[in-house]
Amino acid sequence: RNSYYQRALEKAVSACGTDCSVLDVGAGSGLLSMMAAKFGAQHVLAIEANPNLASLAEQNIRRNRPTLFPKSNVTVVAALSSAVTIDQMPSARRADILVTETFGTMLLGEGAINFVPDARDRLMKPGG
Repeated sequence: RNSYYQRALEKAVSACGTDCSVLDVGAGSGLLSMMAAKFGAQHVLAIEANPNLASLAEQNIRRNRPTLFPKSNVTVVAALSSAVTIDQMPSARRADILVTETFGTMLLGEGAINFVPDARDRLMKPGG
């Protein structure tokens, strides 16, 4: 599954351009955020509702930044995506790409069926 995300993010970020912004909803350990940054996303906002996982993501990002994505800005926010506002987005602008890996229980258990459309509508550029 990770290799699929890796290929998809590499393609999407490279097509996005030089000032690409990625929103990672349900970031967990920060893996997808780091992949997006590695492939050239200049701005990544990793949103994780679980404060312990958000802390883990911050640690992982801090440890890997120097070698994998030294020029990218990856920010972790410990909150529900529904509580995040445009002001918290990098440069206070909407994201170009939304990525999430929260489908452990068929879209229902983690509420992805509700929060992904909300994040798309409020935090992404139109057509993103």
